[in-house]
Amino acid sequence: MARPAQKQNTIKNSPVDGFKDQQIIQGILTSRIETRETKTEPFYYGFFKFPNQEQEIPVIWKKQAKPDIKKGSQAELKGQWAKSNDSRPSFTCSDFKIITGPPELTIQSLRKQIQPLLSFTLEQKQEWQQKTDFLFSKNRALEKLEKISKLGSQYLQAYLLTKNARYANYQQELLKHTNFTPESYLERMASELEDTERRIKVYQNKEGGN
Repeated sequence: MARPAQKQNTIKNSPVDGFKDQQIIQGILTSRIETRETKTEPFYYGFFKFPNQEQEIPVIWKKQAKPDIKKGSQAELKGQWAKSNDSRPSFTCSDFKIITGPPELTIQSLRKQIQPLLSFTLEQKQEWQQKTDFLFSKNRALEKLEKISKLGSQYLQAYLLTKNARYANYQQELLKHTNFTPESYLERMASELEDTERRIKVYQNKEGGN
């Protein structure tokens, strides 16, 4: 049976219990085993990682009680690979053996687990805070533009001149490339909003697909 090349050094290719399509894999369970309800019958699933490989594979248990394997345990699984061209095919387990239990939980181990997660979420928080600040600033700019427009064209022109200077970074040589009218200023703002809108939609679509 064809399998992804990266798994070949982690699989024992000898038949299991006389079944040629069954394989044995060894690695570490990287998640808790969860229950998935379906219309036909429930099954259990978790994620498994081979030694010296970062990619995890989904493991499925069917037609048996929930397996008693704790997260972090090193285990030997017997079963079959799904017939799929996916770069991460699932493995359906029919039997397992625990080689070693999970490492002991300590304050230090939990701190070590938290640190990379905290670093990632802080980066995300900073990125989203920047987007939030940007959108609030554009909203305030539109409110100010609306109020100044009601005062008359001379005040509106004066306001747009200050925007010209700001967008030119207050550099004389760059001012000739910036000459806002009310229409061109709105077009400039719309183009600035497009990138943020695109990024937010990508995130929304990703979340909606989970």
